[in-house]
Amino acid sequence: MEQIDARADTTAADTIEPVESQTSALPEGAHRPVLEANVVNRLARNRADDVMITLTIKQAGARLISCSENIDDTPSGMLTHGIMSSIAEFYSANLATEAKKGIREKAKRGGTPFRAPFGYRNIVFKDEQGREVRTIEIDREVRTIEIDPERAEAVRWIFITYNTGNRMIRQLADELERRGIRTRATPDRPARPLKTSNVHDVLKNRYYLGFVSFEGVEYEGKL
Repeated sequence: MEQIDARADTTAADTIEPVESQTSALPEGAHRPVLEANVVNRLARNRADDVMITLTIKQAGARLISCSENIDDTPSGMLTHGIMSSIAEFYSANLATEAKKGIREKAKRGGTPFRAPFGYRNIVFKDEQGREVRTIEIDREVRTIEIDPERAEAVRWIFITYNTGNRMIRQLADELERRGIRTRATPDRPARPLKTSNVHDVLKNRYYLGFVSFEGVEYEGKL
């Protein structure tokens, strides 16, 4: 019996191609290869993907088994597979719902459930175990951001100068670039000059008026 291992850290996209490529080279009459999954919920997170993956495995001439669940080609095994797949789909959907619920509650409390806009920066601390903590409590207020001392003055300048009516947004962006003002760097994006669209976003963002918007609802923010 040839065994193709799909371990716990393997996703569905990682499993289908090896099954097809390995079974296509088998000589006629050879034993069916086995795709071994640690648990079903690592193979697929919804029923549609599970059906597609299962059909692909069968079409490739292989069969699926689990290290920890009673899954095979028998009627009871297929029933178990269907039940475990449905549980995996529920778990994934419920996890997303609970995560969004937590983000919504954070916004209701005045927190910032997203990356801080220009002129602010997200607070990140590490606990005793070295884990990142992105929400802290100061004077009984939940705080997730703080004023960015390098860029806050640029935000004030944008509003004050635009309010005079003497400069267009493109001119504001050009002046900021001349002054060397850059966006805050992120792990996947380096700091860069503000574009006209960035300045426009600052001017129309009600976050600077003290409001946090989430799912189309505005809440009074707390810094």
